[in-house]
Amino acid sequence: MIPTILFLLALLFAASGWASPPLALAIGLVFGLLFQNPFAASATKWSRWLLQASVVGLGFGMNLHEVVRAGRSGFVYTLLGIVFAMTAGMALGALLGVQRAAAFLISTGTAICGGSAIAAVGPVAGASDEEMAVSLGTIFVLNSLALLTFPFIGASFDLSQSQFGLWAALAIHDTSSVVGAAAKYGAVALAVATKPGVGVYVSDEAGRAVYVLDDGTGTQVACTGTCMTEFQPVAGKAVAGAHAEPLKADLIGAATLPDGTAQVTYAGKPLYYSTADQGASTVNAQAKKSGKTSAYLVSPNGTEIKKKPTK
Repeated sequence: MIPTILFLLALLFAASGWASPPLALAIGLVFGLLFQNPFAASATKWSRWLLQASVVGLGFGMNLHEVVRAGRSGFVYTLLGIVFAMTAGMALGALLGVQRAAAFLISTGTAICGGSAIAAVGPVAGASDEEMAVSLGTIFVLNSLALLTFPFIGASFDLSQSQFGLWAALAIHDTSSVVGAAAKYGAVALAVATKPGVGVYVSDEAGRAVYVLDDGTGTQVACTGTCMTEFQPVAGKAVAGAHAEPLKADLIGAATLPDGTAQVTYAGKPLYYSTADQGASTVNAQAKKSGKTSAYLVSPNGTEIKKKPTK
């Protein structure tokens, strides 16, 4: 009775959203070492179906046009990463005497997208329940280790936030672990790792996006009246960096607002924060129109970014 109660409590806690992936994994490992799973047969059946359903659900949540566009821009990184990970993984599996099916699943999970890749490939490869469990456990442990160690490794190699964000996005399988590791490293690293699909844009030193306002034809618009409820001038010297690369110092300037305070400009364009953004990785005002005013992010070379963010 006690194992059943503890199992159900742990399940509810893991599903509540309060438990991070590493914590939920640690609870599962401790429970597995101390007790027998009271629902072993059902868990084996439902875990496979749930993983496969999650893969399908993830696919339904993607925009096909954005997938094609992102695939083109990251094709070389993806191809080299998959080829290297599959080759190295199978070679290490043979060297260490790991069963071929398990080695293939672990290599697939490492090369592509972790547990979801294993769930999709496992039935096709004819993997047994034990091989699936070993492969999934290995990948989840590696994700947890990456979450804990990547920030330390990045700091040891003196990686910039943009470099760390790109590395985390490419090297860590699970999205939640990517977000967790990047958030620990810094706001800009988080923005790069979870890039919203608009490219490189100017931000402040905390990674918060800044915008220029125009009438849709490229003519700059001054923000007054009700506009001030949606946008706030970037004051002082708040713009100190960019989403993924340095700014051009000669493009940074200042304009004087009616109340006498200084507003930062970039390439001669006044910069604004959007009240719709929450933190470093959001660009909710990008390419949005309010009345006759449109808001656009700015690239480091000073041009407006017209692309809409990925959903």
